[in-house]
Amino acid sequence: MRTAEYKSKEGEVVLLVPAECSDLLGKRISYLIHREYRHEKAAQLIQRLVHSVLIKSKNVLLINSILQAFVNEEHECSSKGGTYSFVSFDDAFSRSNRRFSKSAFLPAQLLLYFAGRQVDEICYDIALKYITIIIEGDFEIDKKIFCKTIVTESICLLCAFGNADMVEKTITFAHMYCIPISHDDLIAYHEFGGNVISIFKCIEGAFLVSNLSVLRLLMSKYTLPTFNINEFIAPMFTRKTYSLPLESLKWLTTCQNLDKKIILKLSIRNNFESIADFFWDESIMLQSELINLFIECCKYRIYKMIPWMVRKVKVNRHDVARAVYYLLEDRFSFLDDSHEKQIVKILKIFFQEFDLSGVVIKTAIKLASENGCFEVVLLFFEKWSPCDFDLPAIFNEACEYCNMNMVQWVLDFVERRCLNFNTAFLKACGGNNGINRFSNISVVEYNEEEEEDKKRLQLVSKLWNCVDDTTTLNAEKAIEKACVVKRFHIIQWLLKHMKPEHSSISQVLQTSCKYGQLELVEWVLSNYDTSVVDYKSCLIWLSSFRTYSTITFLSAEGNNRATNDNLSDLTFGDTFQNKQNKLVSCILKNPNHESLGIAESMQNYIENDNKCIIKLLPEICDHGYFDMQKVVEGLCRLAHSDIVKSIFDKGNYKTLDMNLAMIMTCAGDFRNRNTRQQRIDLITYLWNHFDQKLFDLNMVIDVALQQQSFYIIEWILDNIDQDLYDINQIMLISCRSAYSDLVKYLINEFELSDFDLKTALIEACNPYPLYHGVIQHAHSTNRVEIVDLLLRHCGRNSFDLQNVLNTAHEQKAYDVVSFFLENNICKDLNIKILMLDACKDGYLRLVIWLLQNYTESELEIQNAFLGACVGREFNSYQTYYERLVCLHFLWDNVDHSVFDTKTALKQAHQTNNEKISAWLLTLDSNIS
Repeated sequence: MRTAEYKSKEGEVVLLVPAECSDLLGKRISYLIHREYRHEKAAQLIQRLVHSVLIKSKNVLLINSILQAFVNEEHECSSKGGTYSFVSFDDAFSRSNRRFSKSAFLPAQLLLYFAGRQVDEICYDIALKYITIIIEGDFEIDKKIFCKTIVTESICLLCAFGNADMVEKTITFAHMYCIPISHDDLIAYHEFGGNVISIFKCIEGAFLVSNLSVLRLLMSKYTLPTFNINEFIAPMFTRKTYSLPLESLKWLTTCQNLDKKIILKLSIRNNFESIADFFWDESIMLQSELINLFIECCKYRIYKMIPWMVRKVKVNRHDVARAVYYLLEDRFSFLDDSHEKQIVKILKIFFQEFDLSGVVIKTAIKLASENGCFEVVLLFFEKWSPCDFDLPAIFNEACEYCNMNMVQWVLDFVERRCLNFNTAFLKACGGNNGINRFSNISVVEYNEEEEEDKKRLQLVSKLWNCVDDTTTLNAEKAIEKACVVKRFHIIQWLLKHMKPEHSSISQVLQTSCKYGQLELVEWVLSNYDTSVVDYKSCLIWLSSFRTYSTITFLSAEGNNRATNDNLSDLTFGDTFQNKQNKLVSCILKNPNHESLGIAESMQNYIENDNKCIIKLLPEICDHGYFDMQKVVEGLCRLAHSDIVKSIFDKGNYKTLDMNLAMIMTCAGDFRNRNTRQQRIDLITYLWNHFDQKLFDLNMVIDVALQQQSFYIIEWILDNIDQDLYDINQIMLISCRSAYSDLVKYLINEFELSDFDLKTALIEACNPYPLYHGVIQHAHSTNRVEIVDLLLRHCGRNSFDLQNVLNTAHEQKAYDVVSFFLENNICKDLNIKILMLDACKDGYLRLVIWLLQNYTESELEIQNAFLGACVGREFNSYQTYYERLVCLHFLWDNVDHSVFDTKTALKQAHQTNNEKISAWLLTLDSNIS
């Protein structure tokens, strides 16, 4: 951080840092409001400091110190660096020569934060004065954004920590400067990104810290008749970042008719025992409701509240039986050992309080074993005789869940002849719920799964040793189950100890190739007769494996048994690339390449971007085995310029479509965008080494624009004669698709006379991008930027602005219309129709501007309201949310007598606007 003094041309020093701050931060923190080029750097420093040090750390002492630089009269302070002049913010404004940027935010943010946090009305009044000076002064700053940001960032703090007068002053101030105020949370984050005062959020802030004076003000003066306190309170209980304020809840139940039954239900469901204790009243709920709450706690495993419910609610043994079933019914992935221990504690309470029937016990122990809760099983064994239960079934489930303690307990307690070891063995090999364990990934990355497989391998070995005749174990079925869940440690163990059929070997090879288990593939091919293995399928399986951190390899002689001699030159110390090259070279020594499906494998390797093998296959195999057109297209798409050049250097290009190769190079691969230089190199190579008449540059440019590869367009513009393509078409497409960076490049690098800018401006007003890959919000922002750019470079007189505005309105480019109106470029429109269209399409920003600049009669608000309720026939469902936001805004800011809600409800019903109909029903209880 820089601490040197900044001196202006007049030689005066304006350093807004008290000397004592140097001890707090370790360095002096310089704040300088000055002019010329350094101003923006100081502003960035100020912003970074405010957010990272002051606001987040909430260092009140530091805030208070820095505030003195703005609120005190001018004075001097000495330090080691010299004498510094401190100024009040009024003087700082005059010295800044009316050039303000982000640094103007600092004093207001600090003052409002400090005022709200410390309930300091003096600082609060100074802050409002400061904001007023900025808004009403002639400063180069977006006053609307400034005002919205400052006030909306501070209002929640004021509601939480300030007093009622300060909150009311802020809301009045917001009304004065047209800051949107919403009585419903729906509008708050839609168009303004949070820069709107949400009464809902204000009430929430006051509620969470029990600021009853502010809460009383907001509830009495700023809530609508439709505000439902019971609906408001529900989401407060789901917040885990705050402890619920008991004082606020007591006040709401006493003064605002908050339903105690709702509080009690929410506190139980969300694990707030202290709140539930305070509001507990058995008389406010039916016994059936209390029982359902108890069952709900068990079903959703709200462990803390279950003992509380047992103490408070009169439950019987049948209710407890249902509760036990729910506790043990499902095993979710998050149910770890800690959950099982909680269940054991609760069951102990049940056993002490209630006498459960034998049927309940048997069902419970069955559920516990099926869902892997073996601590619960052992608890039951302590209370009842194990002989009364199905121990073989429990043994099988313990093997499936790989619970070694339970397995050993059953082996010690039950005679071996009573157990079905084949079933247990198959369950141990397959494991529990593992069918889709790696379904969403193509490379198996072992971490915790490897430890699990090793533990399971110990269980498989243990069961193997318990069986006298191992031929009774189904080898094929065991391998099949292990392959399904990809337990490769177990697969290798089974292959070593059992004698599976050839079909099982083929399945192992397929699974291992598909999931990149290199060592297992090598071991299988080195130890089994592979004469029946379909090498074509193996190579295709191998090529289907996408390599990120692992590269699959396959080793074998072409026809018969693979030997260790074939693999002797391979060690695990080699890199995966070297292993892959050597092993695939080995398999390709078979002269009958046609039987190996080389072409299909090559396409798979290209699709999965396995560059190592892509480069190897053309070197070893005759090019006649490949579809060279598809190979070259794939390589160009991946930008493997070195392989493409090596193929073309051999003269294998005479029958190829070079234009398609160029197009694929421009199209690129969506999975790998970090190939810019390789792609440019390949485009340069193709253009310089082949007949340029082979290329359709307009098509190439169109593909590059579609993929937003602007660097390719720039290369074409810089390196290819302009007569070979239509540069105006590039401008038109760029404007239509809102590629603002490319439009800037074209305007800066070429003569404006090269373009049809009138048509370009019309194209920029189109709300639907030419290519659908453009994000709609970014497209809207860039479109306005392009319109502004064209108007500034060419001058407004160069365009028929009335025609442009009408076109934007007809095409429903409301962002462009708003830009024209807000900047006073052109306003000659039918305002009534514009308001109606904006409401029908749910464009809130334009609705707000029109409402602030025209009277309600000029806008025909009633028709606009009906239009928002109905929407447009072809897209009413897609726009219902935006229209609902507009309706909320109109309802909050216009006299309700203007609206005909009955007609609106009728038309909304007729046009199937169900969500809007539901909202309209809440407005007036008299609507039927």
